Amino acid sequence: VTSGTQIENVSFERGKNDSGVLNLSIEGPQPQMNVTREPGRLIVELRDTAIPSAYTHRFGVTQFGTPVDYVDAYPLGHSTRLVFAIHGPFEYSAYQLGQRTMIAVRPRAENSEASNPEKSARLSMDFQNISVRDALQVIADFTHQNIVVSNSVTGTISIRLKNEPWEQAFRVILESQGLAVKHIGNILWVAPASQITSQEEAELKAAASKRKLEPLVTELIPIKYAQASQIADLLRGFSKEMNEQEGLNPTQSTALATALGIPSSNLIGNSLLGPRGSVAVVTRTNSLLVRDTPEDIDNIKKLIAKIDRPVPQVLIEARIVQVTTNAAQSLGIQWGGTYTSNGGGGVINLSGTGASQYTSSQGGSYPIGATSGASGGASTGSGIGVPAVVNLPAYAPAGSALTGLNPASLGFALGTAAGNRILNLQLQALQASNQAKIISSPKVLTQDNEKAVIEQGQEIPYQQATSSGATSVSFKKAELSLDVTPHIAPNGKVTLDVDAKNNQPNYAQTTPSGVPINTQEVKTKLLVNNGQTVVIGGIYTDSKSHYDTGVPVLKDIPLLGWLFKSKTYNDSQSELLVFLTPKVVGGQSEDDLAGEDSGNGS
Repeated sequence: VTSGTQIENVSFERGKNDSGVLNLSIEGPQPQMNVTREPGRLIVELRDTAIPSAYTHRFGVTQFGTPVDYVDAYPLGHSTRLVFAIHGPFEYSAYQLGQRTMIAVRPRAENSEASNPEKSARLSMDFQNISVRDALQVIADFTHQNIVVSNSVTGTISIRLKNEPWEQAFRVILESQGLAVKHIGNILWVAPASQITSQEEAELKAAASKRKLEPLVTELIPIKYAQASQIADLLRGFSKEMNEQEGLNPTQSTALATALGIPSSNLIGNSLLGPRGSVAVVTRTNSLLVRDTPEDIDNIKKLIAKIDRPVPQVLIEARIVQVTTNAAQSLGIQWGGTYTSNGGGGVINLSGTGASQYTSSQGGSYPIGATSGASGGASTGSGIGVPAVVNLPAYAPAGSALTGLNPASLGFALGTAAGNRILNLQLQALQASNQAKIISSPKVLTQDNEKAVIEQGQEIPYQQATSSGATSVSFKKAELSLDVTPHIAPNGKVTLDVDAKNNQPNYAQTTPSGVPINTQEVKTKLLVNNGQTVVIGGIYTDSKSHYDTGVPVLKDIPLLGWLFKSKTYNDSQSELLVFLTPKVVGGQSEDDLAGEDSGNGS
């Protein structure tokens, strides 16, 4: 800035939002302005700027009702210093407009900083042809950042910003001038981007040269939970030489570098197994024998510490509930009779079947047979047997609730004392109902991402023809099985890939070819919370059947038709429900691992 800049007039006024604005009228070129913020004070220094003696005193401005109590103005060498005494939290902005320089101080609410920390880090700048170094100095004074500017930074900039975050203003200044910043601890080093890039490349080359001459060390690394051979393959697969031989594409290399926290995929190999590094597996102790530079061995240990973790286990409790209800009813009738003439003409059989066993000498007492076979044959007993005209006994279908039960019978006989006229009638009724509830509860414990199978049942033999024409005996499983693969998500939820089967032999419907197998299966994939019980499937079956057997035409006669027919009703319901409850056992959660990592880094 050329000499001859001086202040012509000083005024103070109240602005918007209770702000206090100090307005300086400038004669000559605009001065360079340095602003320093201190607790309760704001110091503004105008370089190479003179102030008349009439304005070198304290300006009391409390009557304006702003955060500013007073302003001290006095010369400091060839410059002018303005000191603002401020009460309470405040924000400020300093800018130049034409031949005026304005400094505004406004109050800041106490809760604004707590609710929005970035609000206190906003600034306003309005400079014309200010040097880049001075603009960076203003930001450093405002943010109290340690900024080191390279000697290669030159040039000027005109900038006008209003209440913008200082990070954005800082970035805009750097990008507009082709500059870059490098963080070195708590210090920001600003230099041309090409200079920083060249220096980083030189550092990498020096580090690579140093690594080539660095002595190798050998260290035995024990593996606690994983298999040492798997981790050894992992390390070899990540080496740069293996990448070139196996053909690992750039996308895979970038993904591996991101997963391991490596800055660049080009560093894969240098960060794990170096160019001169090697690894061997000690199977007996499940350890790795690593020979490499100390830095690479440290990186390998960090990787193994993240991989060699106890794998969580999942206890899967399944409950397979099958409820079956059967109700059946059967009504049947049997009746028949004989007539014998007194003239010895023989037996007249009302049943239509042969009656050669009956003779003309059937007189005497009335010892009619008391028992009737379930098959509907002739009544048998110690006396006379009467063939049946209608033979429709109570029927028990296979697989119904009546299977294996004997019907209740009500019979009576009519005849003469001489026994030449006999009528025998028998009513049969059979009714049954049952309810069964079968609960199967298999449990299996497995590691995360490992498949587990549990089975219980029997194998049914059956004959099978061979290619030579002979027969051989093979077996088919009829069992209750649970096949599940769990995966524990980072949020604690469990993904289950489940295949549950309940296959049971049906001996009631055995055929000459073999025993049929009733199959029930649920196969699904679902996401549940740890310890949550869910129903993964259900099968409901309702079966009703009605059998009506009798003599055509006669069975349809009202009332009398019951003497010529039998009826059977069967009603059954079955329901199958499958419940699953996964429970995570052991292992470490993501939060535990994060806590350990943060603890190791402190």
